[in-house]
Amino acid sequence: MRLAISQAEKSPPKPTNFRVGAVLADRLNRIVLATGYTLQLPGNTHAEECCLQTFLEVESRILLKSSVIYTTMEPCQKRLSGKTSCAERIARTWDDGKQGIETVFYGLGEPDTFVSKEERDTLAEKQGLKAIEYIYLPGFEEEISRIATAGHERPTKEEQSQQRGALYANEDDRK
Repeated sequence: MRLAISQAEKSPPKPTNFRVGAVLADRLNRIVLATGYTLQLPGNTHAEECCLQTFLEVESRILLKSSVIYTTMEPCQKRLSGKTSCAERIARTWDDGKQGIETVFYGLGEPDTFVSKEERDTLAEKQGLKAIEYIYLPGFEEEISRIATAGHERPTKEEQSQQRGALYANEDDRK
């Protein structure tokens, strides 16, 4: 996960992207096969997408059954751009009878910023993505969240205070 975090730090901060890092590895032989990070390749590219494309650029490369991917944030189930989601890309590594990625290790669940959890879960179920094991690795949330959201607008202390005040005012209105 540490290598995936270092990859995420390479991603340029933007208000419309999470800075994510990914590492494709062979679990049995304990070797790194490829790395990637958000916006590493041209276009609006995600970390897992870059990692897989980098690996597949070498034609003779095939994934082994022991292939796993470490990603700082849970792979997206839906992309607002209409591009193929990272979860679907990972699932497609098993297409045409090929060996694919068997496990996804992630350090932070995908926030509801762009797609709600309910929508992600529904999409995952429809796409049959439950066959790949997803394992959450606790202990990295704060660091990953800080890196992932660099470049996002943060409310000032005054705005936070106003939001809290509005919350309390709304509760008074309901009484």
